Amino acid sequence: MNSLRRGYAAQAATKAKSAAEEGVQISRLANGALVATLDNNAAVSRVAVIYNAGARFEDRSNEGVTHAIRRCSDKSTKLTTGFGILMNMQQMGANVKCQTTRENMMYIYEGRRGTLDSGLHYLAHMAAMPDYALWEVKDDIRVVHLDRTILNDNPAMLCMEGLHSAAFRDGLGRSLVMPQHAIGSHSPAVINAFIAKHYQPGNMVIVGNGVGDHDSFIYKLMHQAGFAEAFAEDNYKGGAVTPTPSAYHGGDARLATTSKTVHTAVAAKGASLVSKDYIPLALLQNVMGAGRHIKYADGLNSKVQLAADKAASHPCVASTININYSDTGLFGVNIVSHAEDAGKVTKAVVGAFSSAINAGFTEAEVAKAKAQLKTAVLFDMENGGAVLEDMGVQALLTGQVLSTGSIMAAIDNTTADAIKQAGQVALSGKLTVSSVGDLNNAAYADEL
Repeated sequence: MNSLRRGYAAQAATKAKSAAEEGVQISRLANGALVATLDNNAAVSRVAVIYNAGARFEDRSNEGVTHAIRRCSDKSTKLTTGFGILMNMQQMGANVKCQTTRENMMYIYEGRRGTLDSGLHYLAHMAAMPDYALWEVKDDIRVVHLDRTILNDNPAMLCMEGLHSAAFRDGLGRSLVMPQHAIGSHSPAVINAFIAKHYQPGNMVIVGNGVGDHDSFIYKLMHQAGFAEAFAEDNYKGGAVTPTPSAYHGGDARLATTSKTVHTAVAAKGASLVSKDYIPLALLQNVMGAGRHIKYADGLNSKVQLAADKAASHPCVASTININYSDTGLFGVNIVSHAEDAGKVTKAVVGAFSSAINAGFTEAEVAKAKAQLKTAVLFDMENGGAVLEDMGVQALLTGQVLSTGSIMAAIDNTTADAIKQAGQVALSGKLTVSSVGDLNNAAYADEL
């Protein structure tokens, strides 16, 4: 639910309070980089360097390069060996990792507050000064093969990858895991070319919580941590990298296996992070049912689960999905069912969506959905890592970080009519269907 905060922040027309009262401070450095901090007096310091450099920025010539970079993130830099980074992080008892989304590349450090200076030193080298040797890149091919095998053995992940591929094709349709045919095709030259284009001060944000005074943190970045060398004006002159908009196409992605458990995802074009329908669709997700709120509950308070159960002869699970990106999104339902039930359950759930949206929603249903959504946002704010990522993506996307109170007010101000209208817009377009398993009875998009 952190995406709710960053999405609301992205809506330029919104006149909401900033997060200043929550202690968030934002500065833009002379080299163009944004720095946002939250001094929450935590014993653990967390710092992230985030770039607009996710999988959607790949092209056909370097497909899978972000996966290669993610796997090589702990290797040599221009100032430090990979072995040196590992040993020093272990000595400090700290953690550092690189993770990617379809839109962002993130380098994240977590460690005791007293080790922040040393942690920033190595984080700067990893995030801004990589210099991978050929033998290191080749050595990581075996791990890329492992990632590919893990994906191939996970039908839920394959279903989501297929959904994006069918819906968007290029751009947001690119997988987070390198395709089989691309494994071994990324030389240091290919990797370095992608890094040189995207790892620019104007295309990144540095965020921290539990890092002390904002100005002192900036001083550490620029004078103690190696960022001064990493982002020297002579070396880095680029600005923000804007992605090519991902057009929504729709259609089918089908992967037939022998499994009698079928994973099906059905989605229409949803709301982007800057869409006026962003919060209404987030509420619609809760109205229709976003999963069980009580462990082992029967799920009959969920409209999509109730529709699935009525149509199925075997146990099944259905929940609403709402995926949002900077320029578009996906809204629909995720279903796990027996192969015999796959088609009729999918049709029943999509039919229940249409019926519920066209009939509209009661004030009681909307009030419950608002309570669930606000609670989910507040729970996320208890997670220091989630807060860090949310701050970074908000700042990178909009240049600001909104207060929790502003998000709560936006949820409260959304009407039942706005939710209905957003749902009608979403379901009026072409559908995308992704299915994995025994597909003899699985539905196609044009059957829905």
